[in-house]
This record gives sequence, structure tokens and C-alpha cells, in this order.
Amino acid sequence: MILIFSGIMACALFEKQTVVQGDEPTGIGDTGSPTQDTGAITDTGGGNDTGGGNDTGGGNDTGGGNDTGGGSGVTNNMNSSNSDLAQSVDCTGDYSAYDYDNEAECFTDFISCGDQILVSTGGGTNYFDNALYTSWYAMNSKDATYEGPERGYYFMHPGDASAVVFTLESPCEDMDLLYFKSYDMGDCYTDSCSPCQQDNDISDESYYQNDSFEIFDTNPNSYLILVEAADNGDHPFVLTVECN
Repeated sequence: MILIFSGIMACALFEKQTVVQGDEPTGIGDTGSPTQDTGAITDTGGGNDTGGGNDTGGGNDTGGGNDTGGGSGVTNNMNSSNSDLAQSVDCTGDYSAYDYDNEAECFTDFISCGDQILVSTGGGTNYFDNALYTSWYAMNSKDATYEGPERGYYFMHPGDASAVVFTLESPCEDMDLLYFKSYDMGDCYTDSCSPCQQDNDISDESYYQNDSFEIFDTNPNSYLILVEAADNGDHPFVLTVECN
């Protein structure tokens, strides 16, 4: 499932079972009960429940979406400075709930100003890797191969010398954010993409830091925005687009 803000895009994407922030989400992104602790499974219950003494339910619940719950042990690393959407992600959940169909072999969807997306890399495209990025002169500092699935989004910059800020919040694992200027919206490029070589950037901060960059442009131009997992795995993330 993908969560997304936009006017026209949100209407179209509701047909794909998206949830717009502000509605009551379901599943592991449910901000109403981010830890998803039912208590009924682990509660020894009945006469032995002294009101918390023998109740094992929630014993490992760190609250606020950081329920380790005896699962993988991965916790949500977001804090109050992050978006509510990113803080709501349960990192021990089934990330397939965030899967989303792709528009083409090289990108998932089109995004625009004001969008905020919650999705996972699982089910994404597997078109790009570090070898292709390096041919476009965008090299990461982690020796990441980026051979796992990625999520790509095409964005049309409004121009007028304005700045557009893209922010990636990765609650569960280390993920990176890249952009490449392109010829046309929706194209799938190989190593012969000259705009990709001339105008690009990569934000590959550490696990506990958001990744972000600004794109300035005096004219309307298309850009390909990419999200990669440093460990090539399937992880949820929040991508936000802010136009000034």
C-alpha cells in the first residue's frame, strides 16, 4: 500500500487502494495503534493478571511504533522531529502491505509538489544499480551495490528558479536518495543518458539521518527520483516533496 498526498494524483491513486494521510490508515501504517499490540496473545490473563505483574503483553513494546515484539528486533528510528507518517511505521510488520505496482520497468509512478508517499522497496523495479549510477557520475560513499529493488518516481519541476525539496525518511533500515535530470517523463535510460550525467545528486546519509536534497531549475524539466536500500533489502520509507 502506498500513502500519497496530491490533488489530482491522489484521486487517481485511490483506485490502487492508496491511503491519504489524514484518513484512518490500516495495517502496519495505522497511526491509531502504531505498535499493533493486541495484548490478547501474550496475556497470561484471568486470575493471574495482577494488572501488569504477570501480563507479558507489551513487555517489549517500546511504544510509538517501536515494538520489537520478539520479532526481528528492528525498531523504528524516527523521533518527534520526523513526520507522523514515518513515526507510525511498524518495523516488525509485513512490508508487503506497502507494495505498489510499477508504471514501467524503470519507475513506479509520477509525483508532484505536496506529495508524501509511504511505500516499500519490495515489489519495486530492478532496473538500476550502482554500475549504472557510476556511469552517470553519481557514486555513493558506502560501497553499496544497489542491486536490490528500487523505487523510481518521475517529477516535473515547475521551473521559475524555484527550489524543490525532496526528503527521504527511512524508519527501519539505511536507505539512500538519488536524482537525475532526464529528457522526457517516463523514459527508461541506459548509460547513454547525457542529462543524467550533467545534473544529478545522491544523498547517502547514515541510518539515523534523513536523506534530502534541493533541485533548482529556471525552466520546467523532468527529473527521475530514486530510492535505494543500502543493503539491497525490502524496507518501507516515506518520501516527501515540498515546493517553494
